[in-house]
Amino acid sequence: MKKFTKLALLMIAIPFCLVAQEQQETVLLPNKYQVMTNKFSDNWSVGGNIGAQMMFGDQDGLGDFGERFAPVLDIYAAKWFTPGLGLRTTFSLGCVKDFKAAGTNFGYADKSVGYFTVHEDIMFNISNMLYGYNPDRKLSIIPYLGFGIEHTTTDDMAGSNHTNFVTYLGVIHTFSLSDKWDLNIEPSVMMLKDNFDLDQTGTNGLFKSIDFVPALKVGVAYKFGLSRFAKAATVPSGISEAEMTAVQERLNEQLAKNNQLENDLIAEQNKPKTVKEVVSNENLAARTIFFAFGKSSISVREKLNIKFTAEQIQNTPNKKFTVTGYADKGTGSEAYNQKLSERRANAVAQLLVAYGVNEDQLVVSGQGGVDEMFKPYLLNRVVVIK
Repeated sequence: MKKFTKLALLMIAIPFCLVAQEQQETVLLPNKYQVMTNKFSDNWSVGGNIGAQMMFGDQDGLGDFGERFAPVLDIYAAKWFTPGLGLRTTFSLGCVKDFKAAGTNFGYADKSVGYFTVHEDIMFNISNMLYGYNPDRKLSIIPYLGFGIEHTTTDDMAGSNHTNFVTYLGVIHTFSLSDKWDLNIEPSVMMLKDNFDLDQTGTNGLFKSIDFVPALKVGVAYKFGLSRFAKAATVPSGISEAEMTAVQERLNEQLAKNNQLENDLIAEQNKPKTVKEVVSNENLAARTIFFAFGKSSISVREKLNIKFTAEQIQNTPNKKFTVTGYADKGTGSEAYNQKLSERRANAVAQLLVAYGVNEDQLVVSGQGGVDEMFKPYLLNRVVVIK
């Protein structure tokens, strides 16, 4: 019992020590917790392990420690659905050394018990879950919990064998050798019904109802299909500084034209004789309202621009004005750009009405995606009032 406790504590302690080392050496990537899932045919691997194991059953203490080791072989296929969650189907073939007191009804002092298991393992890559996905990480710690069926190929004293449910606990230590190959070191423990050791007469505490088989295995895995997860795409939040400068220059030009119109209007109004009523905005210049990528919301700066335009339009109550929306043809589908241009035009028209413009003076429409109005193409995300 003491030897089993030491082995269990050692298996539990290994991953925490290695995770601490991983935390010091790993360089975390931006957006490390955001990835895009791949096709079902990607992120698969096949592999095998070989190792040694030891039975902890009813009367295993009768054998010397060195005599109790026996071989085990695993063959498996695994699939990672996300960087942190995977599923593995494993076929295990092995044997254990079973010891009985000489002179018992069993008639032997030790015997090899052959068996095979088929089990499904739920894997958790805690390196990716705790520290973010890093495709270049050299060491990953992967605990797992498995369930399956075990069949004993060795007959007991009654001449029969057994089939039992089996539970696995283990920790896979994966060392990345390349994009396609991994080296795995895997301590594990198999737990199953007490009759696995062909004896149910033991009184050795916990082992009276459950047989334990801890093992230490080493092996390799080959990955096929796309083995990496792509980082989630980042949607651009706006235009670049150079493009914003160009927008500002066009805005300044528009403001200069508006100021000139105001000065001309004041001069005309101050003339001593008036032949006819002066229409203050007969030559109102077209006003351009700019939008961010994929947006129909209006910035604070453009709201000021629209408010000034609304005041100009109110001075010509008998005229109609077009409010025409556009989108950038270089991004988005034709249908999407049409709807986006209409939303932009409606947003500007609603704000004009809120600022006092008569709704009947406005003709609102969307022209979809264009690429011939402004250069660079990003500046085609506009509404034009004229």
